[in-house]
Amino acid sequence: MQGLGSRVCGTRYGTRGTAQAQSGGQQKKARAQANLRRTYKTTNKTNKPNIIIDSLAGRVFNRKKMRKHLPFVMAVFVLAFLVYSNSIRNGFNFDDTTIIQNNSLVRLSNLPKILVSNYWANTPYEKGVLLYRPLPVATFALDRALWGDKPAGFHLTNVLINAADAALVFVLLAGLFQDRLSPFVLSLCALLFAFHPVHTEAVNMVVGRTELLAALFGLLTFICYLHGRKPAAFGFFFLALFSKEIAVTIPAVILLREYLDKKRVERWNYFIFAGIVLLYLAIRFAVLGGFASVHQTGMLDQQHAFQRALTVIKALGCYLRLLIIPWPLTPDYSDVPLPVSALAFGVMLPLAVILILLAAAWKLRNTASALAFGILWFFVTILPVSNIISIGAFLGERFLYLPSLSVSLLAASAFYHGSDQRLVKACLTGLLLVCAAFALLTFDRNFAWQNAPTLWASVLVHQPDNPRAHFHMAVKYEEQKQYEKALDSYERAVRYYPDHNWHPDSKSVATVKEAMSRICYDLAVKLYKEQSFDASLAYCKRAVENNDRNAEAYVVMGNIYAQKGDFRKAAEMYQNALKANPEQFEAKENLKRIQSR
Repeated sequence: MQGLGSRVCGTRYGTRGTAQAQSGGQQKKARAQANLRRTYKTTNKTNKPNIIIDSLAGRVFNRKKMRKHLPFVMAVFVLAFLVYSNSIRNGFNFDDTTIIQNNSLVRLSNLPKILVSNYWANTPYEKGVLLYRPLPVATFALDRALWGDKPAGFHLTNVLINAADAALVFVLLAGLFQDRLSPFVLSLCALLFAFHPVHTEAVNMVVGRTELLAALFGLLTFICYLHGRKPAAFGFFFLALFSKEIAVTIPAVILLREYLDKKRVERWNYFIFAGIVLLYLAIRFAVLGGFASVHQTGMLDQQHAFQRALTVIKALGCYLRLLIIPWPLTPDYSDVPLPVSALAFGVMLPLAVILILLAAAWKLRNTASALAFGILWFFVTILPVSNIISIGAFLGERFLYLPSLSVSLLAASAFYHGSDQRLVKACLTGLLLVCAAFALLTFDRNFAWQNAPTLWASVLVHQPDNPRAHFHMAVKYEEQKQYEKALDSYERAVRYYPDHNWHPDSKSVATVKEAMSRICYDLAVKLYKEQSFDASLAYCKRAVENNDRNAEAYVVMGNIYAQKGDFRKAAEMYQNALKANPEQFEAKENLKRIQSR
């Protein structure tokens, strides 16, 4: 622990070095350079510039550092894999069914078409949502070629990519903090990212791979840029954009890091980044024929500027809470009320926290720039999904995948700037406990994603009025022929809650009502066969109330009235059946019999 304290107490990140800062790793590098110079003088007969010696010494030193870090990188990778290992047996969930399982486009033979197709191509939502993410879809096609339609293979790929992301977080932290932090501390900070429960949606939902790949190539962009490999950084950035739009923030955080680090900004690099973004936008526009669809902006797009500002503040507050207290977790936030007043607690508290964090980042920009960078990483990377421009979803845990790296950055920064040995030891113990708690919560949360029923049942525990959860549970109950439960859940799914931030559209409501009408008809037929005519009639009435085109329900009602001897009413029901479906044979025949009496 004494060695940890001496490493932690280095010079401040982003400030000029001092004599004390040159100790440790830099002294090792100087000795390596001196040894190489001596060797070079005895073997080289020409006078080459010393910069070659310095470069060679730097490479040897970096190799030594890589060998020292490799076991820790591998440990982070393995632990990140293990904490999600129980998710591999899960099935397809949420949008997985539409985008992957039931999508014939997701085939390796269709790879050229995938590269020029909407992310939602060949689905019912193709025209309603304009998104261009060809790289994740290509990996789905590769998974299908390897594993067929078995979801385990798709989940395995997600778990491996997530583990690679965690390992890259270690590499990034090592590059940012150099030798000022021990590999053990860097590992714990990387595991804070790897184990964070808020990532469970992005990893367990196969289509969450968009987040995983954007982070993978975004981290590679930053790491390569940090180590002077600019062409590789530009290439990885292009791949990140082809994974998900949030990757556009990566050059911004690189620029932010250079500003805080007091480095000379090479403007041409950012012109190249901008050029890549423009090229991506041009390709996206050529493929999609536009940048956004009316259907993907949702009701948030109807808010005026002031309401939108309140929504953004509340959403940011929710995201900050999830970073600190990731419980309870849910795949759907449609039942969260939108703010209506600037004085509401859900606006005032987040606004105060946001202002305090931004003020702290500004104040620390010179004295503790690593902490400032950790704070600002969150705000920069969350901007594309903060609903400043409506994205059609108020909140999504998957959106926090890349922004949550700020937690690891802040943890590493705290150790970096720590000077009190006892406080450092206490923080290290606390970090161990938090990592352990996060790992347990994540492992347990993976079980909720086993299938749609387990997922939506877990939602209703904390969100009893969630409309999407009730819809999916109704589908499950209908499949299991638990018709009464199905009816109750369908009714809750279309019930109007004025304070919800999302309401089902008219098409969704009509679909649900048709399902309710179908169930009521099935129950009516069952009761009719049992000669419970009054109960059967009640269900028939509910069936036609939900769908007045249900001709079969009218026929059953006609038969019940005929059994009761009310032939006038029976004839009326048969006529209604024929209005709904002129080809309804039983209605025609029964009406003829009544009219011939």
